[in-house]
Amino acid sequence: MSTYEITQRLMSVSAEYDVTKSGDAEPTWMVKGELMTTSPTLRLMPAKSKDVVALLQGNVLKTRFQVRGPKEEEIATINFSAVAFRKTFTMTVGGKGYHASAGVVGMVKDSYECADNDGKIAFVLTKEPGIRDRFVIEVKDDTQITSEVAILAAVAVHSRFYE
Repeated sequence: MSTYEITQRLMSVSAEYDVTKSGDAEPTWMVKGELMTTSPTLRLMPAKSKDVVALLQGNVLKTRFQVRGPKEEEIATINFSAVAFRKTFTMTVGGKGYHASAGVVGMVKDSYECADNDGKIAFVLTKEPGIRDRFVIEVKDDTQITSEVAILAAVAVHSRFYE
């Protein structure tokens, strides 16, 4: 199992996040958004280079996000309800379906367990309370979901429910 902490950067012009692997002092990845766009576009890059590892693109309403690889191939889709009374999302990775729920909209600390259709948990995403939005994500090793997809799913959840 891999554990990451995703922290929103304060006072940045666009959406930016530092992603630190558990036990590391320095960020492993960074997620950087574009300035002044109608729909979110965020890039996952290693912290020390500008090479794009994956791309997260959302629609205007932030109800559908696509995770694309460095060659623009689709890796995953993430869908949210247009009207949300509960914080839920569904995700498709390689033709396999996943679902997660964190409860009622308006809670301060949320925990999402993203499980496949058979009930096997792929990753757990927990929002930690604080001045900066911070998430802890635990990615299980024996699933089809990579750390990159789970990290961008956390960013999509932040974009949809917490911005």
